Amino acid sequence: MVKLKNKHGWVRIVEAFVAVLIIAGIILIIVDEGYIKKNDPADDIYKLENSILREIQNNDTLRQEILASNIPIDSYDPSFPAQTNQTINNKKPAHLNCISKICEASSKCLVAELVKDNIYSRSAIISPKKIVIFCYRK
Repeated sequence: MVKLKNKHGWVRIVEAFVAVLIIAGIILIIVDEGYIKKNDPADDIYKLENSILREIQNNDTLRQEILASNIPIDSYDPSFPAQTNQTINNKKPAHLNCISKICEASSKCLVAELVKDNIYSRSAIISPKKIVIFCYRK
């Protein structure tokens, strides 16, 4: 039977191996966080929705069109404000579907369509009404 007289060598090998594992783990975490942030479309979609809503809020014609509409109403309804719908459709990219809804400012505007993907929504109040945009990837 062989007895190891110098056990310190094995301890150093194990220490070096653990150090390499820790460094590799830290590098993988840093790389993975950057990857997730680059592939997450939420920020871009929210910026787009906010931009569309700001344009609607700042345009007197679109504001009046929303104030004159019957509520609740969504963009599938033929009586939905045409210029507002056109503005939204012109601003959205081709890879997104967007549904708009106008309702009372104090009520919850919910989308009735069943979507299996993430739905990103933003709203703006045009007192006493609220317009909500729901977007999702095609």
